[in-house]
Amino acid sequence: MTFIESRSSTGQRTRVRWRNWAGSVTASPERVVRPTSVSEIQRLVTESPQHWRIRMAGSGHSFTPIVPSDHLLLLPHDFSEELGIDSKRMVARVPAGMVLHEVNLRLAAAGYALANMGDITAQTVAGSISTSTHGTGVGFTGLAGQVAGFSLVTATGDWLHCSPDENTEVWRLGRVSLGALGILTHVDMRIVPAFRLRAVEEPRRLDEVLDNFDSITERSDHFEFYWVPHTRWALTKHNTRTDEPAIPRSAFSKWLGKTVLENYAFGAVCAVGKAVPSLIPRLATALPSSGRQTGNQ
Repeated sequence: MTFIESRSSTGQRTRVRWRNWAGSVTASPERVVRPTSVSEIQRLVTESPQHWRIRMAGSGHSFTPIVPSDHLLLLPHDFSEELGIDSKRMVARVPAGMVLHEVNLRLAAAGYALANMGDITAQTVAGSISTSTHGTGVGFTGLAGQVAGFSLVTATGDWLHCSPDENTEVWRLGRVSLGALGILTHVDMRIVPAFRLRAVEEPRRLDEVLDNFDSITERSDHFEFYWVPHTRWALTKHNTRTDEPAIPRSAFSKWLGKTVLENYAFGAVCAVGKAVPSLIPRLATALPSSGRQTGNQ
């Protein structure tokens, strides 16, 4: 295991500062440790003072203060076991600290996928299910609903495997536990054969989207929209499974759409609006109200 330390300019030990991705939640615990195995986690739990609050951080994606502790903070980055696939049961056993992006890559390489997930793939598996991360689609569940089982270290240092057939009550409650029941070490995720999605992104009139919401969601496996405040427009996204061959967007198109427009341009508009709030209604009209993008991926 690795003990993370911070020292001042004079060489004195200072507390390591942890923060979530937005900087809105911070912590300066007594100890920060990166365990490499279940046995190390068990040892840290059993050897810590009884009054200590022990938390395992994920990727720091949550907005809520569920991670901070003044005592012991564990980081999952060195807990890097291999992902295992049981093709007969259609279940993947995933180290709880593995990020979803890596899970997707490894599953895809073997011809599998998760049935549904959110837009962001930077979260750890444990963090995403513990905070009830979800995607869209009336016929699909969130990530926690895809959990077939998990293993966790309890406050007494015991290592439990939980599933519908074993430690059932802990399994039922632990899928969205906010880390309150123990430290997740492995998660068994249900998987499906890999698939492609037909993606359609386009602006539509807000009243049209609201008036036809039920029929729109029935026609798409996954649908979401973002209302642009101070306008009558909504930015819509449809994703539906397809057997058509992949039609990926070009590297330039991805760079222009994701990096330039969605990050820099939108970020600049937000920054100006924050500095001069009275301009927000006019700035909102600068967001796109025309144009349609499609692709199979």
